[in-house]
Amino acid sequence: MSFEPAVVPPGLARLRRRLATYHDFLDELVRDIEQSTVDGEPLGRRWDVEGDPRAMKLAQLWAYVAEGVAAYTELAAGEAYLPTAQDWTDLRRLAGLVGYRPQQRVAAQGWVMVDTDRGAAPLVPAGTRVQAPGTPDRPAQVFEVAEETQLYADRAGLTATPVPVPAAPTGPTLRFLQDPGFRVGDRVLFVEELAPTGPAAPPPWSADWSTWWIWLIWWWYLYQAAMSAGATPLAVARVRKRVADLGTVVVTFDRDLGPLLSDPSKVYAAYRVVTAAGSARRQTAAVRIPATGAPSATNDKLQLAAFYTGPANLESAAVVLDTQLDELSPGQRVAVVDWGLGRGATIETTNLPACDVAEPTMHSRLDWEVAPGSTVPASRLQFGSQLAALARATITGRPVRVYVVGPRIPAQHYDLPTAVTGSPARLRLYPAPGAAHPVQRITLRNPAGTWDVLACTPAPASAQELPPPGGGPERPAGSSSTSSGSPCRCPPTGRRPAPTWSGSGTAAPR
Repeated sequence: MSFEPAVVPPGLARLRRRLATYHDFLDELVRDIEQSTVDGEPLGRRWDVEGDPRAMKLAQLWAYVAEGVAAYTELAAGEAYLPTAQDWTDLRRLAGLVGYRPQQRVAAQGWVMVDTDRGAAPLVPAGTRVQAPGTPDRPAQVFEVAEETQLYADRAGLTATPVPVPAAPTGPTLRFLQDPGFRVGDRVLFVEELAPTGPAAPPPWSADWSTWWIWLIWWWYLYQAAMSAGATPLAVARVRKRVADLGTVVVTFDRDLGPLLSDPSKVYAAYRVVTAAGSARRQTAAVRIPATGAPSATNDKLQLAAFYTGPANLESAAVVLDTQLDELSPGQRVAVVDWGLGRGATIETTNLPACDVAEPTMHSRLDWEVAPGSTVPASRLQFGSQLAALARATITGRPVRVYVVGPRIPAQHYDLPTAVTGSPARLRLYPAPGAAHPVQRITLRNPAGTWDVLACTPAPASAQELPPPGGGPERPAGSSSTSSGSPCRCPPTGRRPAPTWSGSGTAAPR
C-alpha cells in the first residue's frame, strides 16, 4: 500500500496534509489483497474479499485505524509551525524556541455611552456589567466598568461643535451666538456704528492773523463733529423665522442682509423696535379760496407761524413727536434716525443718514397744535446733549423718526465650520458645563468613522469673546460666544481611553 504525499500550498491558517481518508485506505487495502500472488496466481481469483463479511469487517477496522493515525499526524504537523498552530501551549513553545517572550495579557478598553433621566446624576459602581452587541466580524463582548464613576446631570445632551467663526451674511439669515431676544414678527433696526470724532479743546488765541484762520478752521471742524452721528442707519427688517441650533439662534428676516452687513472691518448693531413715532408737524399756511377767480399768492395765503405758541418740534437736543410714547419707560433708550437723502461721497454731511441711540433725560406729555386751535396728544423728549440727527434736522427741516429700542445686539453673523482644526483644537460646548464639574475629556468621531479621545481644558479668559447684550463694550474682531457655549482647548491624547469615564465610559472585558 502506497500513497503520494499531499502538496501543501503556502499561507494556510490550518495545515492540510492528511495522507488519505477512510475510504481511500479501505479501497487500497482490498485492492492490494486481491492483487497479491499466491501459488502463481492472484488471490482475488480464489477469495472475494468484498463478498466475505468477516474479511470486510477486518478491513474496515484497519481503515479506521489508518485514518486516525493520518489525522493525528496532520494535527501534530500543524502544531510545528507558527501560522498553523492551534494550541496556545504550542505557540508559546515555538515562540520560546526563537527567544520571544510575550507581554502580559491586557484587557481591552472601550467607551460606554450612558443615557440618564433629566436631572439625574447617578453613581455607576465599579464592576457594573455592560455588553457590546455582536457584529458580523466578532461576537458580543461583555465589559465591566473599571472604576466607580459619577455621572453629572449637566452632561446630558452636551454637544461639542467647532468654534463659530465671524462671516458676512449671504442672505436674509443671521446666526447669533446668544439669544438676541428677537421673536417672529418683531421689527429690528440695523445700524453701522461709527467711531466718535471731534476736537477736545480750542487752540490758543493770539493777535497773529494766522491764529484767526486756525480758530476758523477749528470752529468748522467742531461744526462737522457736531453734525457727525454715532451711527448710520441701514434698514428696518422684520423677523420671519427663528430657530435654535446647537446653542446658537438662527434668525431669518424679510430682506437680504448681505449688502448691508458685508464689510468685516465695520461694527454693526441691531436693536429690537418696541414702537416708533415721527417728529411732530404743524400746518404752516392757509389759503383763502375766493368766490371768483384764482387765489392770490400774496393776498389769499396766510402764514400761520405767528399763531403758534410753545416749543418747536425740532431742537438740537429735543424733539416733539406726533404721538404719545406710552411704551417709553424711564431708563429706556431711543434711536433718533434721520434717513437723509442717500449715501455717497458727493452728498453733503447734513444730507447723509444719521442715527443716535440715547436715553432721554426727560419725557413730557403735551398737547401739540397741528393747526391753530386744533391739538393732538404728543410726547416731547429732552436729551442731555446735542444729537447729530436732530442738529441736522433743524438745518434741513427734514422730519426724523424715533424708535423705542431694546438692548444693543452685535449684528455679527457666524458660520459653524464643518471640521475641527488647529493645534490645539478649539471646541465649543453646549450647554455650557458647570464650573463645579469641568469637562476633562471629549470623544469626537473623525471622518474615518473611528473615535478620537481628547483631553480638554477650559480656554483662557481672553477666548471668552462676546460681552453680554445691551450697551456692552464693542465686539473685538474674531470673537465667539460664552453665554450659550463654553470654548475649550483639546489636545489629542491617543486612541486608548483613560481608566475612568464621565458621560461616556471606559470598561474592561471579562
